[in-house]
Amino acid sequence: MKLPDPLAAPKRGRPPLPKAELRSERIVTLLTPSQRHRLTRLADSTGQTLSTIAHDLIAQGLEREENPRKKDT
Repeated sequence: MKLPDPLAAPKRGRPPLPKAELRSERIVTLLTPSQRHRLTRLADSTGQTLSTIAHDLIAQGLEREENPRKKDT
């Protein structure tokens, strides 16, 4: 049985995400001051960062695009 090296640096940091969940692509968009204010208020009210709330809104929009609800007739 091999004992751990007491002089080796301990592993630190967050474990890597699976490739399917890795966020590696960047987009840049410009907002009006009003849009930025609304997005900031939404982020603050949910306790999320501006980046997280923007990502979640984009993901929700894409989900709706892929799976539109059928209207009741």
